[in-house]
Amino acid sequence: MPRFLNRAIILGLLIVTARSAQAQGIRGPILSGTVLRVHTSDGAIVVGRVLRDATPSSSTLEVCMHLVQTCTAKRDAAARRIIPTARISGLDVRRGHAAVGGIIGVLLGAGGGYLVGHDIQTHECAGSCAAPAIGTILGAALLGGVGALLGGGVARWVPMP
Repeated sequence: MPRFLNRAIILGLLIVTARSAQAQGIRGPILSGTVLRVHTSDGAIVVGRVLRDATPSSSTLEVCMHLVQTCTAKRDAAARRIIPTARISGLDVRRGHAAVGGIIGVLLGAGGGYLVGHDIQTHECAGSCAAPAIGTILGAALLGGVGALLGGGVARWVPMP
């Protein structure tokens, strides 16, 4: 491979790397309560819940490291992080899968509840009884709720536009 081609490839890679390392700041409005993963220009990653609305003109982004509760008391001061927007190189927003987990749980619960109810009907009921219908409804409700809870707890990070 000719020397000039090697140098051109290396120069191109350096430019792409330098551009990706530039500070991104905040590109759009961020509402308080949003859970973010903030990448800073020094390589640190801060995960937290936004405490104050932020816009592209904001000079700082204030987050609370407690994801379940908000930092309101003085004792929560250690969990607060104030990040200058000039140091932000990337922002990811958390998206859960509660809906997907709930749908999968409902389907599995309905199927399992129907099978249990059908087994009860076959062995316990002399004629017809409502065991399959009741089993289907209870199974769907219980496993649907469990699936939603488990699915909502799984975080998927999406780059913020």
